[in-house]
Amino acid sequence: MEWIRYGSLEADIIPYKCSKCGKDIVVDWTKECLPKECPGCGEKATPFNTWGTRAAPENEWPVLLPPRFEAAIDAVKAERMRQIKKWGADSDNHPYEWMSILGEEFGELCEAVNETYFKRGTHPERGGQDKIIAEAAQVAAVAVAIIESAMRQRDPSDISSKTDDPVDTIQNDAYLLSCQCPVCMHSITRGYDESTAYCEKCGQKLHFPPFAKEEIDNAMFEHEIDSYED
Repeated sequence: MEWIRYGSLEADIIPYKCSKCGKDIVVDWTKECLPKECPGCGEKATPFNTWGTRAAPENEWPVLLPPRFEAAIDAVKAERMRQIKKWGADSDNHPYEWMSILGEEFGELCEAVNETYFKRGTHPERGGQDKIIAEAAQVAAVAVAIIESAMRQRDPSDISSKTDDPVDTIQNDAYLLSCQCPVCMHSITRGYDESTAYCEKCGQKLHFPPFAKEEIDNAMFEHEIDSYED
């Protein structure tokens, strides 16, 4: 038999009915799971996993997901899609840049919470439950983007953004004579001059753009300062 949900009594109190005998039960998802057997007819319930399918092993019984779980996940998905449309799917942000972006979004979430609950809030228009939900979705979506970026670096052979044409390197540093592959974020040693090469990690053909004379002069000056201080 199966437990059939037919509404909500309160936010966290969910009524179910036995598909065989019609026995009603009420489940508080914050404290309990659905019973494995119907207390009315004794029929065993069909196991299902946390997503509502029947893929869970028969010896496992998952915790019931909260009723707003899928809506929350949908909000994160919608925000991530908005980010992709604006910035692209395969961002070349450095991990440090991702941390800065995540920190900014977290700060805005903190502001929304403060303006909602602090008695002396200075910008009440930045608070409210809708604002908290929106900002929390942005934090979660950026975290998802960080996971995607880490996966691209971990599995460079699976990167869909890899092309046959050479692409410009990123994070070009004249002082360190280093750069990064924009596809897999692999750190690469380079020279001052323009050249091409293949990334040793993912195989992408790379174009090393030349440094401007000012960049080279500044790098040499910094090296001289460093040697003087040593």
